[in-house]
Amino acid sequence: MTKQYYSANLRAMNTKGLKITVISTQRLATLIYILVLTLLLNNYSYGQTTDNTPVMKNDIIGLWMRDVPSGIGGINGKEGLFFKSDGTYEFIGIASMNALIWKVDGDMLISTTNTDRYPKPEETKLQITLLSEYKLTLGGKDYISGSYTREDPKTSQALVQWHKVINGILIDNAKSYVVYVNENLDKYKKEELTLDPEKKGQESRRLILLTDNGQPIKLSLTEPDDLGKMEWGSTYYYLNGDIFFFKAPYSGHIFKNGRQVLWVNENMNPLTDIPEKDMKDAEIGIQERSRKYLSLFNTAPPLRN
Repeated sequence: MTKQYYSANLRAMNTKGLKITVISTQRLATLIYILVLTLLLNNYSYGQTTDNTPVMKNDIIGLWMRDVPSGIGGINGKEGLFFKSDGTYEFIGIASMNALIWKVDGDMLISTTNTDRYPKPEETKLQITLLSEYKLTLGGKDYISGSYTREDPKTSQALVQWHKVINGILIDNAKSYVVYVNENLDKYKKEELTLDPEKKGQESRRLILLTDNGQPIKLSLTEPDDLGKMEWGSTYYYLNGDIFFFKAPYSGHIFKNGRQVLWVNENMNPLTDIPEKDMKDAEIGIQERSRKYLSLFNTAPPLRN
């Protein structure tokens, strides 16, 4: 529609007794721009209480960081939350708590945490008062309440430094626990099993289980090479009934709160480029084997969600 036709049409309507205000083309364009901008902003602010659009889980997945005053913790002056697609998450720069799982319910973020001293999981509900492409604000009085800014995990220096610190602690703890168990073998009850060959031409697998008051401490099992000879070995180390460390022939896997948190090589150096899916698949496989072989001794840890 041309400008001339539009104006002529308005004049024709006025001749029929209608009161019409002619809007200039420039002003009309400005109003349309404001309307479109408002719609876009509303579309990105899913968590605002004035907006009925539901919060989308995929919009929360990622790394969210905030500045913290020097001297009160954090890493490189920051702390934050790293939400994973599998429903787990990490605290970054926060060492006093363990992040376990998270989910979204309406405009509420439901996070589950515990501490090393109090391992029972605690659930906290925080209202998502603002969620945009780069901003996240969580209402409430919990420590993690407040405002965060999205960062790219691939370029976040705070995340890199924090993982170096935490990975070092995890590796040291795993090494220390392995030494402790192996220095106290005579304190544990010992049971042995020899299984039938799993394949034709393969040697029998041997299992050795150490328990303390009915809880598994160490499970050793022989592993076959390509010719079926039991030339290798794997070892599970348990703490409070959960897998703490799994030593495979060429790798190690550190667990915490029933989840694999670090994959290391045979020299106990961290492998930080393992895809999230591979981490999860390995975690599930390690746990399934553990339950399978512990069940042969009538000692199987409970399944976790």
